[in-house]
Order: sequence, then structure tokens, then C-alpha cells
Amino acid sequence: PQQLMLDAEIKDAHNFYRQDGWINLSAMQDGHAVLLVFEQPSQDPIIPASNYAPIDILMIDEQGKISEIVPSLILANLEQDIYPSRPVKAFMLLSSGSTAALGIK
Repeated sequence: PQQLMLDAEIKDAHNFYRQDGWINLSAMQDGHAVLLVFEQPSQDPIIPASNYAPIDILMIDEQGKISEIVPSLILANLEQDIYPSRPVKAFMLLSSGSTAALGIK
């Protein structure tokens, strides 16, 4: 597997993304990520937010492996919460198209 380096902000998921308008990603740049980390593996959902910039969301398991990818998601257009199929330790948020451009699978 190829190694990839990103500049990431690490945030506590429970305190961070539950806030109203939980994240502003309009200025998200390539090579930059926000890592929302849960204290324990969780099946908490991705929820709507007042953000219109499309983002890629990676669901990361307790071993640090990507379990699912939600590409080009616009949080403001989200009609239903998106639940991981199995517990995850973190969500990684990237600018839209980053997973494809970087070959992340």
C-alpha cells in the first residue's frame, strides 16, 4: 500500500460534530483533512449541517483502515443521516474529489 501524508486537524467527534452547523468546510484545501475521532468505536451517523461545499468522508475503523467512503457529499443536502455499516473510530473529511485524485480506496 502507498503511504499518503495529509495535514489534518484532529477533533473530538462527540463534542465537535454535534454542534449546530457543526463544520465549515467551504475553504477545505487539497491535502488538508479534518479527523473527527470517537473515544470508543461508534456507529454514530454523519448528520446534516449548513455546509454546501461537497466533501469526501472516509469512515475509519479501530485498526485505522478505511471501512467506507462517502464521496462528494453535500451536508446541507443530506436528507437522512448516514450510519456506518459497522463501528468506526473516526470520520476523515477531505475536499470533494480527494479520494479519487489520491487513489484512496
